[in-house]
Amino acid sequence: MLQRWNRAPVRSFSTTLRRLSQVDPSDPDQALLYKIKRPGTFFKEPLDPQIQLSHEPLYTAPMASQVSFTKRWSLGFFGVGAYIGYLTMGVGASSTLVAAGLVPLLLPLPLIQYFAGGYVTRIFRVYRRNQPQTYEALTENETLMVEKLSLFGRSTYGVPIQVQNTFIANRRLGWINWVHLDERTGALTKLYVEDNIGGIQMDRIWGILEKNSNIDNGRGFLNDRPKGA
Repeated sequence: MLQRWNRAPVRSFSTTLRRLSQVDPSDPDQALLYKIKRPGTFFKEPLDPQIQLSHEPLYTAPMASQVSFTKRWSLGFFGVGAYIGYLTMGVGASSTLVAAGLVPLLLPLPLIQYFAGGYVTRIFRVYRRNQPQTYEALTENETLMVEKLSLFGRSTYGVPIQVQNTFIANRRLGWINWVHLDERTGALTKLYVEDNIGGIQMDRIWGILEKNSNIDNGRGFLNDRPKGA
């Protein structure tokens, strides 16, 4: 029992590659277990059972496990730094000296949250179960579910975004390259999605976003439906 208790903290910061979300959002029986966070809200809610996500993601981030690991370890460094600060202040150490020594331990947490806060791990297409899966139904007010890491990288949650209201950006030294404007609340959702991943399906999405942003990288035609189709 003692051995298992001692190993628990190590497992919580393990670098072992694992599935970040254990819930299958495309399964109707598990839909309520999948948590989403709508733009402009603070609390998560279950996925509407009438909403189904694609069985396979359109996009899977190549560095999801590494970013998750970095977020967890930044929290660990912060905790160690706070504890050391508490101990040193208790013995009357110079506050200037303590602050100088703690900065390397405390600084990674806000920096990593700032730069990696928009990192997208997976992207799913959103379907409505009660609608026919026609081209018109899928592309009218097209919605994607972008999956993000929680604050400290221990779990994931979905954020629904409308493709027509999403734009290309270059913020936070390139760590934010998608920005979604929610029409209902006016809230901005800032995201990072790596380009050249996901094949032609993601190229089509990128082409739409580039059109929205008045950018022409030669991918806009991928959303044009052939005549007579």
